[in-house]
Amino acid sequence: MENTVLNSVEDKVAELLKSYRRLREANNHIRAQQTALLAEYKVLKKKHDRAVGGVEQMIARLQKVEQA
Repeated sequence: MENTVLNSVEDKVAELLKSYRRLREANNHIRAQQTALLAEYKVLKKKHDRAVGGVEQMIARLQKVEQA
C-alpha cells in the first residue's frame, strides 16, 4: 500500500516536471518571438514615420504651388 502511494506521488512529480519543462520551453520560444517582433515593429515604425514625413512635405509643397 505504502509503495503504491509512493509510486503515485513519483509519477505525479515526473508529470509535473515534464509539464514544467514543456512550459519553460514554450515560454522561451514566446519570449524570443516577442523580442523579434519588437525589433521588427521598431523598424516598421521608423519606415512609417519617414513615409508620413515625406507625405507631409509633399502636401506642404503642393499647397505652396497652389498658392503661387
